[in-house]
Amino acid sequence: MVGALAAGLMLGACSSETILQGVPRELVLKTARECEGEFAGVRVSGIDRYGQVNFTYQTQPQRDGFTTCVQDRSRRRIEDAMQEIAPGHLVPAADGTRETSIPIEFRGSLMLLPVTVNGREHLTLLLDTGASKTILRPSVAARLGVAPPADAPRWPSQLADGRVIVIPYTRLRSITLGGLVVEDLDVGVYDLLRDSGAMDGILGGDLLGHFRMTVDRQAERLELVVR
Repeated sequence: MVGALAAGLMLGACSSETILQGVPRELVLKTARECEGEFAGVRVSGIDRYGQVNFTYQTQPQRDGFTTCVQDRSRRRIEDAMQEIAPGHLVPAADGTRETSIPIEFRGSLMLLPVTVNGREHLTLLLDTGASKTILRPSVAARLGVAPPADAPRWPSQLADGRVIVIPYTRLRSITLGGLVVEDLDVGVYDLLRDSGAMDGILGGDLLGHFRMTVDRQAERLELVVR
């Protein structure tokens, strides 16, 4: 019998059209080959560009055991590999300052923040405390000269609404928030804000994790204190 294990869906991708490539795809295929050796009767024929592992099996218990093996081990290994995505490091301020205040532009329930990227490019990012990673629009990454190549590895990233998207990452030299600077940060590249021309991306938990954060709605300021 023929089976197909949708690795992209296993990772919580938003649709079956999500392309799983590069390192994650290689990890899934390597894991599938490993699990194949543990279940007699299962034969892996390959993995497609969407991360779907194609295999044959003889019995339902073989199929179920193989599927669980690939899903569980791939998830753990991809999570381990994602630890290599750099959250950046905070640069000590020359004057010893450990806090800063940033103006917020409120648009209904949305909060927009001004940031400076790579010391020169001024961007507007949507403050998103529920997002695990900071993400830039592809057009912004291209303008900065840091657009990832088409064959760059893609990794899972969780959004505030619980969805997980599989996206490429690129390295920024720095992001400046008020008077504080975080250097060597890997950010995702994906167009989450297609209908929001004024927003260049989202500011996620990886960057915010360097600080304790307070939103002062009356003063329309974001207060950040170094952890």
